[in-house]
Amino acid sequence: MKEIDVRGLSCPEPIMQVAQALKAFPGEELKVLLSEAHSFKNVENFAKDKGLNVEGGPVDLEYELIIRP
Repeated sequence: MKEIDVRGLSCPEPIMQVAQALKAFPGEELKVLLSEAHSFKNVENFAKDKGLNVEGGPVDLEYELIIRP
């Protein structure tokens, strides 16, 4: 599983980094670490729009999202 750390970044940067990771590692599971609720929701929606399986939520004061093909 590849891990993408976008904590501290504002949109659209998290989406851009996730999009790059999806291209660089096709078919691989990605773990995305986020610090903002709106970034979490935006990345979640982006992945769902791409037809990917998404799960995750708050972890302590941050967010974690697992994206699967």
